[in-house]
Amino acid sequence: MKLNTKGNLMKTPNGNETDLHAHDHTLKCGEVVHRVYAFLDGQMNLDDVLVFKDHLKVCLPCQAYVQFEEKLINMIKSKSCNDETKIPAALMDKIKKAIEVSNLPPKS
Repeated sequence: MKLNTKGNLMKTPNGNETDLHAHDHTLKCGEVVHRVYAFLDGQMNLDDVLVFKDHLKVCLPCQAYVQFEEKLINMIKSKSCNDETKIPAALMDKIKKAIEVSNLPPKS
């Protein structure tokens, strides 16, 4: 899918063109961008989830954006939860000392 020179038209995978803004949006695209993490993290109420999903059904750019963000989150989770990723002992000691120092009462 990619935007063509006509502006709001997008070629779909089957070769058809669709007007990105021909459908009525209850939810605006900017709101999708603003609320994508609440959606992906399961922090929306059911009514908002339904409106969000309805928007994604008809808005290919937002659908692609949400899919990208979901893949990015999953990739980051898989990399950060990897048991092979160990924090070096020296770094861990520095972190612990910094925490201890930050918890000390201020000097008068």
